[in-house]
Amino acid sequence: MSDQARETREALGARLRGFREDAGFSSGRAFAAATGWQESKVSRIKNSKTCIV
Repeated sequence: MSDQARETREALGARLRGFREDAGFSSGRAFAAATGWQESKVSRIKNSKTCIV
């Protein structure tokens, strides 16, 4: 993976954490339920393991 791709994934994870916190969700699980995403997807994005495709 290129440095740019890694940095982009890390930035996306940080933004997702910020959105979750700003929206008042105490956990990724609650955020996933509210968005209709699977918990594993939220976790992978938050931890820079994948991007939204």
